[in-house]
Amino acid sequence: TTEIYTLSLHDALPICILFKKNIDERRAIASLNKILSAIVILEKYPLDLVIDVNRENIPENLDWQLGLKDGDKISIESALKAMLVSSYNDVGYIVANAYPEGGYFAFVEQMNIKADSLRMFNSHFMNPSGIDQEGSYSTAMDVALLVSSAMKYEKILEIVGIEKDVVKWSRQEQLITAPILTTNDLKGSNANIVGFKTGVTTLAGRCFVGYFKYKNGKELVTVVLEIGRAHV
Repeated sequence: TTEIYTLSLHDALPICILFKKNIDERRAIASLNKILSAIVILEKYPLDLVIDVNRENIPENLDWQLGLKDGDKISIESALKAMLVSSYNDVGYIVANAYPEGGYFAFVEQMNIKADSLRMFNSHFMNPSGIDQEGSYSTAMDVALLVSSAMKYEKILEIVGIEKDVVKWSRQEQLITAPILTTNDLKGSNANIVGFKTGVTTLAGRCFVGYFKYKNGKELVTVVLEIGRAHV
């Protein structure tokens, strides 16, 4: 019922697959999708850029929202924290709407261009947040490739390692703050886990990427994709 990819990483050793199962089977990956969005954001937006919130393209009844409203202003860095720590879905759409090279649909296109460049040839993405949508899928192998690339970005590693924080944005003359907590339950309970990402939707089930570092210097990445209810 699961798709698992466990990757051993060490500077002095070649990458070694420790365990694998169904690694090339296409599945929905829920909010693991946001890892790819974060890479595109870091490559295309300055961190200190403040964007105007535009809620266009956000699906009706979208769950798990930070609560940004049209006309609010939020920095890209705060948006990344909201996406990668607490996994707020509305923020992904809002940042995509503000894409400086063509807006929402151009952002999604750039996600797929980036995925191809990472050799994620069994993946296709239809939205920036990982919401269930026909034509949006990946595999455990491709997610492992994605995470190995994401780990090269210091800002991503910094953010996925956050257990709790506060994000700020402005609404007219008012400064609004909201606490964010990691969705990664292992963070804080396992001394070896550095971070990464969780996700859950009906199609995807529960998804998890973990990045572990051990006292002996070895590193481990684990990708688990569960079959969601719609696949049963």
